[in-house]
Amino acid sequence: MQDMGNYVVLWEKIDDDWKVLWDAPVSSVPMPMPATDSIPSE
Repeated sequence: MQDMGNYVVLWEKIDDDWKVLWDAPVSSVPMPMPATDSIPSE
């Protein structure tokens, strides 16, 4: 499966070193549908 989308990374300088504080990938590929046997029947 190939994924496509965007991402945001928040960096902060702590003690003269850059650290990643937050990394948020955003996929543009739709979520797969659940299997039909996993949907409860009434």
